[in-house]
Amino acid sequence: MYRKNIKPVTDKELTSVKALLQELKDKLAFTINLTPEERKQLYKVDERRVSFVENACREMETNSSILPGFFNVQSAKDDLKLYQQLKEIEVQLEQLLDSVYDTRVQAGHRAMQASRLFYNSVQQAKASGVVGADSLHQLLKQHYNVGRPAGSVNKKKISKENSITQ
Repeated sequence: MYRKNIKPVTDKELTSVKALLQELKDKLAFTINLTPEERKQLYKVDERRVSFVENACREMETNSSILPGFFNVQSAKDDLKLYQQLKEIEVQLEQLLDSVYDTRVQAGHRAMQASRLFYNSVQQAKASGVVGADSLHQLLKQHYNVGRPAGSVNKKKISKENSITQ
């Protein structure tokens, strides 16, 4: 397993990161949020289809005589450009999100390891009759035995499955 010396960020660093994220949200204020139903109804441009869209947009200008009069070639080209720009941003955000997610999972894993070690020590103390260990065991036991809820899923996986770039 990957082991890197990870440590909590300072309150100042966390505030700074949150401010940068808000600044990014503000700069991308034009973005929209589709419902799952809306997302299903839209054509998806992915790696297999992007060359079709690029070629079609390029050929629209030179072959505009075969287009209906109401068709706006520039609008189609602008949509393609926005798609390409947002794809660049999305790739970088996904890389960052993957790193944040993986680091959070690693930190949680290490915290769980330490907590389980402590819990096992409490169980041994209880078995040995150490005063106060029984109440401490009861307190921890109610949380330790919770586990992963039945039917729970990986939110990261769902997020990627619902991506508009599929």
